[in-house]
Amino acid sequence: ARPVRPEDPAFVLDVKYAGETHTAKIARVREQLERDNVRGLVVTALDELAWLFNLRGSDIDFNPVFFAYAVVTNDTVTLYMNEAKLTDAVRKHLDGILVQPYESIFGELSAMSVGLAESEGRLLVGKTASWALVEALGESNVKVDSSPIVLLKALKNATELAGMRKCHERDGAAMANYFGWLENELLHNGGNLKLSECDVADKLETLRREQDLCVGLSFSTISSVGANGAIIHYSPQRGSESLLDTSKMYLCDSGGQYLDGTTDVTRTYHFGEPTRWERECFTRVLKGHIALDMAVFPNGTSGFVLDPLARLPLWEIGLDFRHGTGHGVGSFLNVHEG
Repeated sequence: ARPVRPEDPAFVLDVKYAGETHTAKIARVREQLERDNVRGLVVTALDELAWLFNLRGSDIDFNPVFFAYAVVTNDTVTLYMNEAKLTDAVRKHLDGILVQPYESIFGELSAMSVGLAESEGRLLVGKTASWALVEALGESNVKVDSSPIVLLKALKNATELAGMRKCHERDGAAMANYFGWLENELLHNGGNLKLSECDVADKLETLRREQDLCVGLSFSTISSVGANGAIIHYSPQRGSESLLDTSKMYLCDSGGQYLDGTTDVTRTYHFGEPTRWERECFTRVLKGHIALDMAVFPNGTSGFVLDPLARLPLWEIGLDFRHGTGHGVGSFLNVHEG
């Protein structure tokens, strides 16, 4: 059976963390819609909704988002969101914004389609929107293109940038505590070949949650021993996980959600004596990091142009890595952004 849709309440993200009111964000979206010569925008991506209204939720594990839709026009804003999610604080925050039931958007878009057709106006719908929404509006009434919120959200304001730095400092303290604990357990407290990938991932989560403003994890911790570290987005499972082994490399890719930012940190350790080949591979990855860090490039240069700098030291000996070199990170939002 289809899982029941979560009904946990949303909550307001204070402007001291967001750096801009939701009314100011809506005004900026409207300016872009006017430039694009469209009557309005149908907002469907959950992180875009959370960013636009300065709200957060818990409907999807690790991502502080909530199920909703929105329609922004030149003179109205409607948020389609179930009643159960609306606390008194959220209602007060949304003063002046019409809130309608989640499922009612399809009928309302159908009703809007008549006026749009008569005036030859169109609504902008993001490229990731469902076909059901486009069908409700009518294809001729829709302009399918990137939502303007994608770039507005990606360009962090001063408050968000400061929050990202501050949350990384606290997250770094949790990581330092973790690796200090782990080294002691493995080398001095008999933990070698006893602690599992899941055991130590749970310990890291405990240490992370002790930090101020921590809400939870930003993704399932990739705690991986030996060959497991080569599996992209590996996630250890109780009963089938590997044991920590000081004769093997240990990779930990993890992150936290904080009210002032989101983190994603990967570290690779060896608590014994790495082989010559392991040292060479590690060093070549480090060279790629340094090459990117030292690169001087013109404004507007795309990431894919810089990507080879990270790979050249590996390419020299016929190696590569099978994923992107980097990605955007949300501000107390999705850990993968853009």
